[in-house]
Amino acid sequence: MRVWLAIMGVRALVGILRGLSRGGGALPGRVALAIAPELLRDLARRLPRGVVMVTGTNGKTTSAHLLDEVLTEAGIQVVRNHSGANLASGLATALALNRGADVAVLETDEATVPRVAAALAPTVMAVSNFFRDQLDRYGELTTTVGHVQRGLPHMARSGVAVLNADDPNVTSLAASAARVVYFGLTGTGRPAPANGADGADARRCPACGGALAYQVYQYAHLGSYACAACGFHRPPLDLAVAVHSHPAGQELEMDWHGERWRVPLSLPGTYNAYNAALAAAAALTLGVAPASVASGLARAGASFGRMEALVWRGVDVRVALVKNPTGFNQVLETLADDPRPKDAVMLVNDRYADGRDVSWLWDVDFEALLAGTGIDRIWTGGTRGRDMAVRLKYAGLPPDRVVAVPGPPAAVLAAAVDSAGEGAGRRLYVLPTYTALLAVRQRLAAEGVVRHFREG
Repeated sequence: MRVWLAIMGVRALVGILRGLSRGGGALPGRVALAIAPELLRDLARRLPRGVVMVTGTNGKTTSAHLLDEVLTEAGIQVVRNHSGANLASGLATALALNRGADVAVLETDEATVPRVAAALAPTVMAVSNFFRDQLDRYGELTTTVGHVQRGLPHMARSGVAVLNADDPNVTSLAASAARVVYFGLTGTGRPAPANGADGADARRCPACGGALAYQVYQYAHLGSYACAACGFHRPPLDLAVAVHSHPAGQELEMDWHGERWRVPLSLPGTYNAYNAALAAAAALTLGVAPASVASGLARAGASFGRMEALVWRGVDVRVALVKNPTGFNQVLETLADDPRPKDAVMLVNDRYADGRDVSWLWDVDFEALLAGTGIDRIWTGGTRGRDMAVRLKYAGLPPDRVVAVPGPPAAVLAAAVDSAGEGAGRRLYVLPTYTALLAVRQRLAAEGVVRHFREG
C-alpha cells in the first residue's frame, strides 16, 4: 500500500509541477521515499533487464543519454532520469513514472552510489572517470573513489562493472567487482611530457602509491600508464575506440573483441568520444548487437545542456555545463575548434548543487585556452559572476572584453543574446554551472525555445 501511495504521489506531484512549468525531478521522489523507504528496491525488481547505473565525475548525463539511444535503437524500452536529477530522490521519481520499461538507465551521483546500489542491485555499473569536483561535498578524490567502490559489491549476482581503463582511479575499482569490462581510447593522444603526469588527479599509483609513468595522454590524466614499483597498469581493452576527427564532428572506430565497425558521432571533443565508448561498452555488455550500437550513436544528438544547440531570438546558441576544471578545459578546447566568430556567457552559481566553493575556477587553464578560442567578448553572471570576471582579469583578458552583469543567469543570457544580434552570424556559447543551467533552461522553456524537461 505504501509503494502504491508513493507512486500515485509522484505522478500527481509531477503533474502539478509540470502545470506550473517547474519540471518535476527531485521533489516528488523525495516525498515518495518518505512514504515508502523501500521504493527503489521494489521498483527495480519490476524491470525485466534490471538497472544500469552510470556514475563518475564528468559525462554521466551524456553517457546515459547515448546509452538510452542505443538501447532504444535495439528495441529495448528504457526509463531514465532525463534531467540529471541523480540523487536517490531523482531516481525514485524516474522509476515511479515507469510504465512498462525493460531496463532503467540511471545517472547516479557518486556519493549516492553506495545507498542506491544497495537498493537497486544493478545489472551494470558503468564508471566514466574521477576528477576533483565540489571539494566541499565530496572531499578529496580518494573519498569519491571510495563511494563508488563501496557500491560495486551490491551489484546483482551476474552484475558487470564497465570501467574506463584509461583512468587509473577507475581501473582500481576492478578488485571490488566479480566481472569487469574495460573500455578506452587507442591510436590517438599525445606523448607524455618529460616532467611526468599531466593530471594532478592521478600522479600516484592507486595500488601502491608509487609514481605512475604515462606513455600517452588523451587529456588530463586519462591515457596509457604503468607503475614500475608494483606493476599496476592500464589493462587490455574489451572495447577499444580510435577517434578520427573531421570538421563535421568525429568518427569512432570500435573494436569489440576483434569485431570492428565505424560510428559517425555528431558530438565534438575527446570527452564525448569517451561518453560514446562508455555507452557502447555498456550496451554490448547487455547483449546489444554492434549494428544497433552504431545506428543508435549515429542518430544521437546533444543531451540536456551538454553542448546543446538552440536558436533564441535569431541567435545561434550552444549550451555546455561546466562544473570542474577538467570539464571547463575540455569545453574551451572544443570552442577553439569552432572557426565561427563567437561570444561567451559564463554563469557561475555557488548553490549546494553547484558546490559552495568556487575556488576551482583558478585551476581552469584560462591563460592558455582562451587565447586560442577566438572569443571576442565574455559575459559573466550568476551568484559568483564577479568572481568569474576577476578570474578572467587575472587570466589577462582586457577589461573591454569582459562584461559583468548583475542579476539572475537568465537575464544575463538575454542581455548577451540581444547584444549578439539576430542574423549577425555570431555564435553564442553559454557555459553555466548546474543551477544556472536550470535557470537558463526554465527561461528558454517559458519562451518556447525548448520544451520543459520531463522525467520518465
